[in-house]
This record gives sequence, structure tokens and C-alpha cells, in this order.
Amino acid sequence: MRVVALRVALQSALLLLALCIAAPAQAARDPRLGQMTAARDEALRLKRTGDLAKAEDAIERAIAIGRNIPQRTPLAEPMLREDLAMIYLDQGRYDAAESELRSSLKARAQYGKPNDPSLAVPMNALAVSLLRQGKSAEAAPIFEQLVAMDSRAHGGDSVQVALSLNNLAGAYMASAQAGKGEAALLRAYDLGAKAGKKGLEAVANSATNLAGLYNHMKRYTDAEKFYRISVDTWDRLRPKDSPEVLLAVNNLGVYYRDRGRYDEAQPLLDYVFDTRLARLGPDNPDVALSAGNLGWLHAGKAEWAYAAQLFTASIGTYTELRARQSAAALAGNGTTGVGLRELSRPISGLVGTAYRFAVDAPADKQAAVRDTAFMAAQWLAQGEAATALARTSARLSGGTGELAALVREQQDLAGQWSKLDAAVTVTLADPKARNAAQMKAARDRLTAIDTRLTDIAGQISGRFPDYATLADPQPVDLVDIQKVLRPDEALIAYAFFPESTLGKSWIWVVTRDDAIWAALQIEPADIALTVAKLRCGLDYGAIEAEATAELCAGLGADPSQQKLAPFDARLSYQLWQSLLGPAAAQLKGKKLLVVTPEPLAALPFQVLVTEEPKVAKPESGPDLTATAFLGRSHAITVLPSIAALRTMRSTAKASAAPDAYLGFGDPVLTGTRSCPRIAAPETCPTIASAAALTPQARAARAAGGMTQVAMAGGGLANPDAVRLLCPLADTATEIRCVGASLEAAPAAMHIGPDASEAELKTLPLERYRVLHFATHGLLAGDTSPMSAGLAEPALVLTPPAQASALDDGLLTASEIAALKLDADWVILSACNTAAGNGHDETLSGLARAFLYAGGRALLVSHWPVTSSAAVELTTGAFRAIKADPTLGRAEAMRQSMAALIDTGDDLMAHPSYWAPFSVVGEGDASIR
Repeated sequence: MRVVALRVALQSALLLLALCIAAPAQAARDPRLGQMTAARDEALRLKRTGDLAKAEDAIERAIAIGRNIPQRTPLAEPMLREDLAMIYLDQGRYDAAESELRSSLKARAQYGKPNDPSLAVPMNALAVSLLRQGKSAEAAPIFEQLVAMDSRAHGGDSVQVALSLNNLAGAYMASAQAGKGEAALLRAYDLGAKAGKKGLEAVANSATNLAGLYNHMKRYTDAEKFYRISVDTWDRLRPKDSPEVLLAVNNLGVYYRDRGRYDEAQPLLDYVFDTRLARLGPDNPDVALSAGNLGWLHAGKAEWAYAAQLFTASIGTYTELRARQSAAALAGNGTTGVGLRELSRPISGLVGTAYRFAVDAPADKQAAVRDTAFMAAQWLAQGEAATALARTSARLSGGTGELAALVREQQDLAGQWSKLDAAVTVTLADPKARNAAQMKAARDRLTAIDTRLTDIAGQISGRFPDYATLADPQPVDLVDIQKVLRPDEALIAYAFFPESTLGKSWIWVVTRDDAIWAALQIEPADIALTVAKLRCGLDYGAIEAEATAELCAGLGADPSQQKLAPFDARLSYQLWQSLLGPAAAQLKGKKLLVVTPEPLAALPFQVLVTEEPKVAKPESGPDLTATAFLGRSHAITVLPSIAALRTMRSTAKASAAPDAYLGFGDPVLTGTRSCPRIAAPETCPTIASAAALTPQARAARAAGGMTQVAMAGGGLANPDAVRLLCPLADTATEIRCVGASLEAAPAAMHIGPDASEAELKTLPLERYRVLHFATHGLLAGDTSPMSAGLAEPALVLTPPAQASALDDGLLTASEIAALKLDADWVILSACNTAAGNGHDETLSGLARAFLYAGGRALLVSHWPVTSSAAVELTTGAFRAIKADPTLGRAEAMRQSMAALIDTGDDLMAHPSYWAPFSVVGEGDASIR
């Protein structure tokens, strides 16, 4: 249900009034007051035009000026910060908006009046920011306060109370309080009905929301009743081609479709599609939504070919919109408005209908259908973290050269397109404002911008393919992928559609000479649960994490003693059968290249068990050695995307770097009292010394302390917050030992104070074949509160005394992409560098950054790694390569892992010890 936030866009004029009342003489003679007012007015104007980055700068300038006005009211800055929060809301920076609004309301409580009507604006905005972050339980009490305030101000039976009740119901429903949501909506509906004509909009909104609620509750008779009321009421209030009427008709049509009443649904959905297409043109998200809705209708009627055409059209519109919106967001002109869910629906429809069409298609058509579905599924890799490297694009656009000029023009045009398209949509929604000549001029300009954007995209793709793959990777045809695969390789790709009725889990297995495509008989939710259970037997961090602690305890984990749950080999075997059983024959004797979206990204494939284990939950060394782990029989490489493989293979070249190794570890961090104190070994670990480690010592890195890093403003980390991460003293030994194994000079090992961003950025990084980072890794969601669209994964280095663009203690994905490397291997011995853990594409963001910067492969960790394991695994791989220089990286890691399993030691043969690392990127090439 869409929560209507009518107050969010309203800005009170009380700020200037408060200033003038507080200091009338000052207002007359202090020019800074006029400067502050002008800066605020500029910010609001820029916000209205969608130039959000400049609006943010202007309001920050107004705040800075206001601080220097001696007799300003104490409420001046809080009210200006409310304006800043509204800009953050438009940018999608909901956590930043929440922070500003809470500070403002705290100040108002100290200096302002209780029950001040102007409080409604920041309170409503705060509630909306909480809802957008999924904090509905926190939002509901605020909406309850707003209902009470509206009751006092307008009367308990007023239409305003009815509108506020709709918002409150949204918060209740989002927090799974359907009963309270229903009660609030029914009251809002009754208030609107009693108000006569003045209450029709409240009736229409309440009916729309009640229909959606009852449909979700499977109370279909009630749902249909209110869907019909919604259509009838909106039809009385708005023209038949208005957005509100079309949405109500669409909802009723979708309801009929989902009930299998296709004859009743089709005329409604056809009408909505035809009207939206005529009014808005083919490049509009509402048109894409309608095409997808019709696609599902015709799929329900088993009209596969026509359904596939509609899904294809919908996907095309959505992907073009995402590309424009992402580029516009980089220039500060908006945020990506097409989310993964909107894109996933037609993609799941196309894959499902294509599969069913292929069953009856002639043999010569089946391959083409399979290839179409293969390319469509790749669009899901364009997740929210497809913009994780947006700062790199922004930096390039501010530089010089042909690429910078093209990127800058692309961003500017995309911003113009977004604003012009929004203006056209708003105008078309109001029949009185429509002007045929103006509409034609606007559409002509949109067409011209489209043409130029297509031309720019072609130039970037043709002349700067590495950048194109980084910023906007496009799907790759199956035949093209087969051309770059080697005879002994198999590419495995998955797509998951939790809401689809045409198949929720899919696999493609591609070899040089063959390809299979199959629907898996396991749902994404079951995969996620299985992965979580298996991680309880692998990751000490899972024992402590709030989301999985109870699950792990139920499986035998003991947080107080840092004891893992027994690894469930039988469950792992069952997952292998579900995920790879249909392709077992094709995988025999192959090196595996795997693209793993969530929820599989959280599990290294090497822990899958390929044969029925004799012991269901092996714990002894001999039993573990006898278990048929996939990582023992197959070299495994993880790809950040299918497109990345083609790019790496087409541009492959040997490293010319003259020096073997450069390492960064043990950054200077103070931690908190809850941080474990890890002793740094005095000598390099051996198999014997590693075997003597206690489980508690192996679990020490799992306790990372605080995980969210507050930002100091301007996109920089707060060094004091970074310092509160737990120290990792053992990583100093790790760096020294791995460096020594490669005969590196001590100067190549940057430890403690030398492990800083400033130091790294001054070094000639292209001189080193192996780069090694032994430190914390942060997820995109941990570098908070940055924009949801621009939050980035990062590596932690020694924080400076004061943050600057050169050094703030976090080496982010965009900063990595700006480095110049010539590395065969980048080792990330850090927490959270492999799995997304709910943050889609975290792996992709870091991997694409290092690959773009000049790295050929990464070694990333799925859980906190003990230094002894990191040293044994990496030095073992390098020993294998030294013995046989033709070995690829993935095969060298396979041999290193197998050697630890073969020790038969209870701890070293356990997958929690030998399995955390995955090779990402080009895993088959050898290194020198």
C-alpha cells in the first residue's frame, strides 16, 4: 500500500517570522540575515527543479551563515535543518533525513511550544523516513500523534483526520498489524463518507487501501467490494484518463486476473495500457507496469508468445529508465526510481513464459528462446549496488579528456530528461493545464535527448569498454559467452524470483559446446534458510548476529563459549542436489565459474557436498576428510557478473609489474570494551601451531564491534567512528608471513600507522603483482548514513586525525576504481568482502572496482578469517603455483584447501577453517 505523505513537501514560512520576531533591529541591519534567506530560497528553488545536490549545498550554506548571526532565534538552525532533511528524503537518504529530523524535534521540544501545529511537518517527514527504512514500528506512534494533533486542530470528525488515518494504517500494515490497519482505514472511510463531497478523496484513498489489505488477507469478497468503490469514487473525482482513475481500474483488473477471471480483467487492463501509452508514451514506468500486467494475464491464458512480447517491452522500458535515472542521480538530479522489484516482475514473467514456449517450440527455435531468457535474467545483476561506483562516474565527469566529457554530457542530458519527463507527467495529470503545442515540443525534446543518449552510450561502449562494463554492464549473449569459455570450464548462473507463479528458481549451465536451462525444485526462501543453517556451522559471526543467533543456538551453537553448530554435511548434500543436480553430468571434470546472486552469495560453493555423506554431521578430522566437498574436486571461481567474464577474457594480458607483493594490515583502531584482544603471533603459523589454536581464538575476529560507520559530512567517514572498530593485531603477522613467502622486502609491508589511505595513494601500485589487505571490510549498508543509492562497500585503513578527500580511513569502492593497478591477485582477508548479507551486490561493487582498477582476480572472505588460516591458505596457493607455474589461481586455491582437509586435524579439516575464501574474477590464468 502506498503511504500518502502530503505534508512532506510543505515548508513552513515560520522560519523568517521567527527570526524577525526575535531580532527586528538585527533583521534590518545585518546583511547576513538576507544572505541566509537568499541561500534558503535558492535551496528550495533548486529542490523544486530537482537539482538536489546544489540544493543541499545551498541549504548547508544557509545554515553556516545563520550560525554567525548573533541574535538569531535558537529555532533557526533546526528549522533550516528540516529543509535539509526534506532534500535528503528526495535523494533517498532516509537515514540521514531521520538524523536531522530527530535533532530538529529535540531542539523544538527544548525551545518551542508543545503541540505547535508547525511540528506536523517534521513529524510527518520523520515518520515517512522511518517507513522507507523499514522501521514501521517506530513510525506508527508518530502517525498516532499526528492523528491526535489533527483531531485537536480540525476536529475529530474532519477530513484531515481521515487522511492522516490512511498514513497511520500504512505504518500498521507495514509492521504486520493488519487488525489495527483495518480499523484505521475503516474509520477513515467512515469519516470521508460522512463528510459528503468534501470527503470523497478520503473515501477513495481508504477504499483503495482497504481493497489492497483485504486482497492480501485473502478476503476476496471484501476486496472486490472496495476495489469497485475505489473505481467509482475516483471516477467521480477525476477525469477518466487521470492517474488516479487509471490506477483504480488497473487494481481491479489485476484483482480479476489473479482470480483467473480473464474475460473481466482484459478489457480493464487493455484500457489502462492503451490510455497510458497514448498519454505518456512508451518510455514511462506506468506504461511498463501496464505491459507487464497484461503479460501476466496472457501468460495465465497460456498465450506464451504474446505474453513474452509484452514482458520484453516492459523490461526494455524499465532498463532504459534505470540507466537514465542512475545517470541523473550522479549529477544530483534525482534518484533511481525503478527498483529491483519492478524490474524483477517482467523478467520472471519472460523467463517463465519462454521456458513454457520452448517446450512446444521446434528444435531450431528452442536455442533462441533459451538465449533470450539467459540475457533477460542478467538484468537482475543491475541491482541497487549497480550504482555503488557512482562516485567514480561523478569523479570522471569532473575530469578532462574524451571519456570525462562524454560522461558529463550523459549525466546532464539524463538529468534534463528526468525533469522534463516528470513535468510532462504532472501536466498530463491535470486536464486544465494541458497544451497540445507545449506537449509536442516537450515530447520532441525528449526524443532528441533519447537519440543523443543512445549515441553517447554507443561511443562509450565502443571506445571505452572497461568503463562501460564498470558503470553499466549489459547482458551478454549466450553464444558470445561460449566463445570465451575454455574446453574444461562450465559457467553456472542462477536467477531467483520469489514472487513468480511461473518458476521461482532457475539455473543455466553453459560449456563451450553445450548449454542447459532448468527450473529448480527449490524456492529462494528455502535456499536462504538452508544457507543460514549451514553458516551456523561455519561462521562464528552468525552465532552472534541478531538475525541468526536463535537459529544457530537451536542447531547447537553456543555463543558464550564461541562454539559453532555442527556442520550439516547431509543438508549440504541436499542443497547440492537441489542446486546442481540437474547439471551434474555437464559439470564432471570441469572448472566451475559461478555467478551467485542472493541468497546464494552468502555461501562459498566449495562447502557443498557432492555425495551422500557417511556421517551426517562430521566433526572428527577423519570424517571430515572422507566427506566429498565440491571444493576438493573442482576449482571454483566466482564472477561478479557474466559480462565481467567476457570483458576479462577479451582484454586479458600478463602483468608487467616488477615487484611481487604489497600488503596493508593491522590498522590503528582502538575498539570498544566489548572488543576481544587478539594476540599477535610472534612467528608465522604452521600446520602444527594452527592446530593448537583454541576455538575461542579462531572466533576472535568475528566480534567486529560496532559495524556502522557514521559519516562526517560531504560523503567522508568520521575518523573517530572508524577508530571504534575492533583492532586486529594478528593481521600484522599475516601480512609479514605472506609477504615473506613471496620474498617481499619489509618496506612492502604497511602495518599500523603506515596502513593508511594517504600512504596507499602515494605508492606506485601498478608495480605490484599481489596486493594484500588484512583488515575489516564494511558492507554498503555499514558506511552510513550515505545515500541509499550511493552507499559503498569499503576497506578499513588507519583513520587520520581529521577526514579529508585524500584520507578518511575508508577505502571505498569508488576510490578503489580510481587506483591504477597491474595486479594478478588482490587478497581481501577481511570480514564481509564476499557475501552481500542482505545488501545486494556488495561483492560486485568491490570486485568490479578492483577489476576496473587493473586487478585480474580477488581472494575474498565469506566470514572473519583467522590469520593462521589466511596465511596457510594463501602461502599454500603460492607454493602450488611455484611448483607448477601453469596452475590457475582457482586450482592453486583448490590444492591449498585440499591440503588442509587432508591433515585430518579436527579443526583444520573443518570447512570453517579452510573454506572462507573465494577466488573472484579471472581464476584460470596463472600468475608469475
